[in-house]
Amino acid sequence: MEINDFISALKHQVATALPGERAHEKMYPSNRKEENFVVKTEQKFRESAVAILLYHENDALNCVLTQRQVYDGKHSGQISFPGGKKEDFDAEILHTALRECEEEIGFRPDTDSIIGRLTEVYIPVSGFVVHPFIFYHFEKPTFSLNEREVAELIDFPLLHLIDEQRVETTTIPFEGNRSLKDVPYFSIEGKVVWGATAIILSELKELVKSIKPKRGETN
Repeated sequence: MEINDFISALKHQVATALPGERAHEKMYPSNRKEENFVVKTEQKFRESAVAILLYHENDALNCVLTQRQVYDGKHSGQISFPGGKKEDFDAEILHTALRECEEEIGFRPDTDSIIGRLTEVYIPVSGFVVHPFIFYHFEKPTFSLNEREVAELIDFPLLHLIDEQRVETTTIPFEGNRSLKDVPYFSIEGKVVWGATAIILSELKELVKSIKPKRGETN
């Protein structure tokens, strides 16, 4: 399967057969199912969006993540997609993903490059609903990091997602000597990718697996 054929197949899968919560659950922390009930009853969501940027380089597809700077906040230092909260001046939630991608990593995907929209994810700790959008660029973009927000850009081969050995569990420490045990995460480029980002990646993983690319075609 050629890269363009893979992208076409991915676009079709996103439009017709999202795995949704079935895929999300695989990366839920142990207490997440109870919290997930909130998304069905809570009325005061804050909306946000992230850009899942795929690009073509050396006959491979790569995906882009970022590591946040350390700051006084709930998501300090975590691994995430480029993204952020919806502002009043964003015409729609798609524009939030485009704007935040440009602000954080210096690249704004073209609206024609959108593959589709994945299932939204609720983040109980901050009260955000995250809308993930997938974009494809035909070559590696030139990135320019917003150093105030982004400590590091992490790009990795997309097919690493379907390597089951990259899914592990760990203990996540919190303030006040608290911790969350047996948290599933993706091990990507030596980083612990957990929480909402891992939940989104889990759905993307299921989509990639459903296309069943032959070895070497997108890695």
